[in-house]
Amino acid sequence: MMFMFCTSLRKGRRIEDDGKVPTLKLIKAHATNYRNIMDSDPVDIGQTTCLVGKNEAGKSAFLRALEGLRSTDPEFTQYGKITNYPRRNFAEYETTHNNAEARVIMTVWKLEPADVKALEVEFGAGALTSETITVEKTYEQTNSSWTVPFDGAGALENLIARHALTADEQSSARPRPRRRRRRR
Repeated sequence: MMFMFCTSLRKGRRIEDDGKVPTLKLIKAHATNYRNIMDSDPVDIGQTTCLVGKNEAGKSAFLRALEGLRSTDPEFTQYGKITNYPRRNFAEYETTHNNAEARVIMTVWKLEPADVKALEVEFGAGALTSETITVEKTYEQTNSSWTVPFDGAGALENLIARHALTADEQSSARPRPRRRRRRR
């Protein structure tokens, strides 16, 4: 017997103070080390995505791993490796993951052009180095980790120029260069 899950993605609707609706579009998801999923391989997500497979193939586990990024269930804040890590490999958990927590889900999200423009208005053109961000979560992690490709030095220079900082303010705002030690 085979079951199929289909979902149509809808853009999130959170209204900001200025009335704009920021949106991120999920474009890729990759589940690993969760229930009966060892490695789902990256799954491209479109407007409509179907997960098709036999019973116990991991369709529900994949969706549950995805839900764990930011669940509406207040009780679902951590994945819980005792109950959800693949049991056949649990004895080797620490050695397999070098005494760190195993990643459960990694997702890639695309910023809408309006959001890219809003960031450029705030931090300057080129501050955001990609239109995609990565969000992931590991076992025993309560909040997700976000990776935003950002040129911090360029953004700092844009902000310094925009706010016309004095030389003293500029020197305190910029990171100090590291001194290299001379070898003798």
